[in-house]
Amino acid sequence: MELGAGLESGGIFASSSVKNEEGGVAVHQIRMEFQLNGGNSWAQAKIHGIKYGSKPVQLISLGVSNMDAALNGGWAEVTVP
Repeated sequence: MELGAGLESGGIFASSSVKNEEGGVAVHQIRMEFQLNGGNSWAQAKIHGIKYGSKPVQLISLGVSNMDAALNGGWAEVTVP
């Protein structure tokens, strides 16, 4: 999937989802870790999203890391508006 300006998503390393009900509304949460590819380099990304009822999924958090930092636990958290 193309993410813009030569940046593409790669393989998914891990994912999980949970479905609950809150006040009669279905709540679906998802977490995913995946590879980002761009030219000859790559990085790793992790996301957390939530979906209330039939509304679109909202991005709660986005973290990005290069290979070395991903292996050592160093993530840059991207500000989500």
